[in-house]
Amino acid sequence: MKQHLITAGQAFLAVLLFVQLGLTSYVTSLETSPDGYKPPKSILFTLGSTVWSILALAFISITPLVLSYAFHNLVALFLLASTSIVWLGGSIAIASILGDLLESWKHVYALSQPIVAFSFFIWATFAALMSLEVVGLLKVAYRSGPQEIIEFQDVDEHAARYGFR
Repeated sequence: MKQHLITAGQAFLAVLLFVQLGLTSYVTSLETSPDGYKPPKSILFTLGSTVWSILALAFISITPLVLSYAFHNLVALFLLASTSIVWLGGSIAIASILGDLLESWKHVYALSQPIVAFSFFIWATFAALMSLEVVGLLKVAYRSGPQEIIEFQDVDEHAARYGFR
């Protein structure tokens, strides 16, 4: 795929992640409020997912530029796949507690709505980047053409003894 499309997706994702980090950090900081609010575990999970996603995005976007020999496309695909699964689960978990928050803490409910929206946008962006990575891997795999199958009878004794050189 076009590299500028992937770079634009990574930049968009970085902006979403830092906004999400601010929102979830503020909601978890309300723990010290006088009314005894303790943030739900799904909000804390989202905060951890945001930090993990920033680290994964930094690896995926910076490593090919600085340490190109240390970057492998399958590692990037694994990071994108696992992170998008985490975001899908976290988004659904936060959306499921919105009804409880409306009844008990309306100010947290008002902050949780954008957290849910940003969570689903982040999930969709990670899924899109993952699909672009899969397309790029398939493109490289099929670029070399079909591989020839060597029959055992075609191998002469010298090649079998000293290896294929």
